Amino acid sequence: MDNPSASLIAIKTTESRARRDAWAWPVPLMIAAFVLLALITLTPDPVVGKMSPIQTAINNNTVTGAIMRFLGLAEARFGHIVALLALAVLTALGIYAWCVKLMRTERITLRSLLTVAGICCALLVLTPPLLSRDLFAVGFYGNISVFYHENPYLVTPQKFVGDPWLAFMSTNWKNTPMVYGPVVWLMSSAGALIFGRSIVANLVFLKVIMAGAHIANALLIWHILGRIAPERRQLGTLLYAWNPVVIMVGVGGGHNDIIMMTFVLFAFLLLLEERPMLGFASLTLAVLVKYVSLIFMAMYLFYILSQAVDWRQRLKQLARYGAVFLGICAVSFLPLWGGLSTFKAMIRSAGKINVLSSRWVLATILQAIFRHVFLLSEATAATLGSALAAVAMGILFVYIFFRILRRYPEREELGEAWALVIFAFLVTAGYILPWYLIWFMPLLPLMPWDRRSKVMLCLSMVAMYLALDLWP
Repeated sequence: MDNPSASLIAIKTTESRARRDAWAWPVPLMIAAFVLLALITLTPDPVVGKMSPIQTAINNNTVTGAIMRFLGLAEARFGHIVALLALAVLTALGIYAWCVKLMRTERITLRSLLTVAGICCALLVLTPPLLSRDLFAVGFYGNISVFYHENPYLVTPQKFVGDPWLAFMSTNWKNTPMVYGPVVWLMSSAGALIFGRSIVANLVFLKVIMAGAHIANALLIWHILGRIAPERRQLGTLLYAWNPVVIMVGVGGGHNDIIMMTFVLFAFLLLLEERPMLGFASLTLAVLVKYVSLIFMAMYLFYILSQAVDWRQRLKQLARYGAVFLGICAVSFLPLWGGLSTFKAMIRSAGKINVLSSRWVLATILQAIFRHVFLLSEATAATLGSALAAVAMGILFVYIFFRILRRYPEREELGEAWALVIFAFLVTAGYILPWYLIWFMPLLPLMPWDRRSKVMLCLSMVAMYLALDLWP
């Protein structure tokens, strides 16, 4: 007679082996794509990996320089590098789509999800900043405070002529005071205090923080979905953790948007655990990374106040949460306070408009109409077109904002509401950069996995490659 226990063990062993076999090809191929991407960033021609001391050290080293020459990367030029970048990115995207499809029938452990994500992140931590030079500015802001004893909100990097950091920064950042919140300043200052003036050590330190934030976001998504949609837990975590665009742009590029979203996700988890005040404090820290988080905070407060029984209780709640917000902000800005001028650069940046935004498209069309149909002067047409486009897009966003608030009133739906509102904001905003889509990507897994979310995922991943900095 067969032993039931032995049969059960045999079945489980077979299932476990089959599960490993299903992931035997996509996982190594995904990692291989990131290995290729990391190697591309080390080429002396700073097309993908922005020029930094890292390239110089790698290519001048006897061993690593020989490896780069053997692979043909030491002499690679613009066209070859862009072709290799396309190969690495398309391979990673194809493997990512394969993995998402596998999740229909296969399962994977949290440990495996985080291990693969961690390896891909680690490969890009030790490389130059990927497709963006913003990280040099972030690193230097801490140097301004630590070594020059100046306020980065009040002075521009250009003041410190001769500092080695300036050789790697873009002209825009050289002439721009700090536009990020105090949390970013604290990170940058910590790097300067620990590693001194070493550019390489400071860059790696900041990218390690970004990689840690990416892993933390995956963990937060896992726990959030465990509460609101356990059936989507593994798929949702994979959608974010293995997303090659998020790893490439967020970790490889060293953009602090990924840290902002860590605080946003943590706030949602704390709300689900019925600790709303701590969640609000986490959202405040998100605002102190990037001020766009005020959108999430407004929706969070709307939910909190909607739970109050009357207006008196709502006013008390508003006073309590307002005191927490102002208290955390006061403590954070205290070492940097320079009056209202502290926010001057941030306010100026909020009024920007660029060619990637739908508002710019609308403004251009309106300017053409005013110029060629109504025969207004070029200056008047430009002013009217820009103003009307800003008003139209602003009204559209406000309409979508309140419509979503009414449609998703439940606590468990707040994550999905955040995803839809921030997506609407990105569509209607006047200034958008590819990595701003990181605001949306960690929230996408909190939405039902249907046609709408699939289309939004595809559009976001394509949009993140628009206007990437492929120049030195």
